[in-house]
Amino acid sequence: MTSTWLGDQEVDIRLILDKNFRALKTLNTTKIYTLDGRHVPLSRLATVENIEAPRLIKHYDGEREVTVTAQISDDSVSPVELSNQLLTQLDGQYARNISINVGGS
Repeated sequence: MTSTWLGDQEVDIRLILDKNFRALKTLNTTKIYTLDGRHVPLSRLATVENIEAPRLIKHYDGEREVTVTAQISDDSVSPVELSNQLLTQLDGQYARNISINVGGS
């Protein structure tokens, strides 16, 4: 999970994928549309990496949760637009029992 700011509101971004879709190569090559309509791989907009973390099973609303964090390094795309594009690109590419939540507080 990560968060970003939209005006004065912090927005949380959460991505949960089926095991088959968690490969770094797959995530790195996922195409994202920029504001000017170009297709660029996610790897041009973000650093996708595996990190070591304490073994902990997190839960959200009683369901297991996997948290993905990111920092946008390209000013040509807004966090909301990037989230929408990512959700569009991932639509139908993960199991039905997987949910992706994007939110803020």
